[in-house]
Amino acid sequence: MKRQILALALVLGIVATASAPAFAAGTAAQRAFPDGNYSTVSQGGYVYTSVRGPIERISLQTQARETVVAKNTAYDLQEYLVQDGRLYWSGQNAVYTSGGNGAGLQKLPAGGAAGQKVSNLRVGSGWLYYLLGGQLYRMQADGSGRSKLDVGPVERFELVGESLCYRPQDGDALYHSALDGTGAREIAQLEGDWEPEVYGDSLFYPADGIWYRVLSNGKVRMSGRPIDWLPSPYAVADLGTGLADRGEDVQIYRTDETGRLKPCFSLPNAIGSRIRGSQNFLYYDCGGKEGGLYRVDWNGKNREKVADGGDPILFAGGYLVYYDQNDIHLVKDA
Repeated sequence: MKRQILALALVLGIVATASAPAFAAGTAAQRAFPDGNYSTVSQGGYVYTSVRGPIERISLQTQARETVVAKNTAYDLQEYLVQDGRLYWSGQNAVYTSGGNGAGLQKLPAGGAAGQKVSNLRVGSGWLYYLLGGQLYRMQADGSGRSKLDVGPVERFELVGESLCYRPQDGDALYHSALDGTGAREIAQLEGDWEPEVYGDSLFYPADGIWYRVLSNGKVRMSGRPIDWLPSPYAVADLGTGLADRGEDVQIYRTDETGRLKPCFSLPNAIGSRIRGSQNFLYYDCGGKEGGLYRVDWNGKNREKVADGGDPILFAGGYLVYYDQNDIHLVKDA
């Protein structure tokens, strides 16, 4: 019980600094993960998705949908990046890239032994970072300057500002280094799986029911869930390190003039992992007999059903993008 109270207090204390989306459109690379956001991101006036296999893009102006990268046995399209109007995705011993419309496809040799698949692909400061056979590599976005970083076998890594955080394959320590791998030092001990989330220049990860925050300088602080689901000054009650996946009453908070979060209203029978808020409405997937995707005003009133169900993913160009029936859909956020 004490741990739950501490976790809630930590969340309420961090909302003001961690409420911004992890990847602002047109700036940092947007990552599409099949388990995290249904392989869907938004940038440059388009929504990109690979939920149906190929990478498709939907125009936010016309809602026209087109395939920009077709499926191919040479590469995996479920995890890809979008940055500065270009797409990046992984293959065997290679990173592939094209324009946002699929034109100008390039294969960038990634090195390594034959038959190895590139994974954990990231883009930062004009460089591509990736794992190949457990080794951490980087090369410039045009494929030049490829090198293997001297950090030993790595299980997983993330870019944190102008630095790296990584977990070795054999060991329970978290390390921090410069982007070229130099100056590596242990900054924390880990237990169990390491499941980091990057928001701006900070990395967050849960451990033993509590969230921790790693700053770009490598300092580690106790934190709270890095919620980016709701716009300031609103926040959702902490759901622990695991997200609620069943209908239950979820409390919404609002920051008052003193900076304290106070209960505002609750969402009855809401699925806690399926809540997103724009400046206009709060959207949530409702369980039970009244199942469906609903939205309410920011006073909790004027509830309106906008779809028979669905998981709200993101907002882009005046639309809510949500997932339902193995595809994504758009509904006007007005």
